[in-house]
Amino acid sequence: MRLNSTSGKSNGTRSGGGFVKEATVKAVEVQYDIQEDWMNRPCDIQIIVTYNSGQDWDNELKLFGNFNREKVNWGSALKIKMFFEAAGIKDPDDINNDWTIKESWLEEVINQKILVLDYPTTRTKDNGKAYWDTFKEVCHVDKGMDHLKEKFLKQVSGGWIKDYSTNDPATDFDFKSKKEDPSSYVELDL
Repeated sequence: MRLNSTSGKSNGTRSGGGFVKEATVKAVEVQYDIQEDWMNRPCDIQIIVTYNSGQDWDNELKLFGNFNREKVNWGSALKIKMFFEAAGIKDPDDINNDWTIKESWLEEVINQKILVLDYPTTRTKDNGKAYWDTFKEVCHVDKGMDHLKEKFLKQVSGGWIKDYSTNDPATDFDFKSKKEDPSSYVELDL
């Protein structure tokens, strides 16, 4: 059974079935017309976001997709738009006419804060512990950890995330259980 807990080792909160953390963007690499070995077909764009969440090491998040050129929108590359928006780009719909990312965006997002969510998967390592994955959506820190948690759980309940390992999705990320006992409050004269 997973227990709600707070970890003193990072800037995030872990509970029930995942870990939401504040991260600083360190670098963004953009690749176009790419097909990695695990991809079924090529995609229009992939970005590799290097970020740090207060640890001694950096992490990477790969986001990829295809533009919907017929309807002139982000299509399945929407998560890339969401990343740039979360990292402070004011008008992420204003991409270049040739469907490429503006070079200035790559510099503007460096050192910006975003929220990232990691979760245990149904896949296990040789030692029996779960592999962890990173949710492919991020959000601006002003939206709060609960916002990202709710987006994640909505995708789990909608069947979009199929490898999430949980004992009770109804209580995962239940931050309410961490509140202090009101009997310990000190009364103030205001």
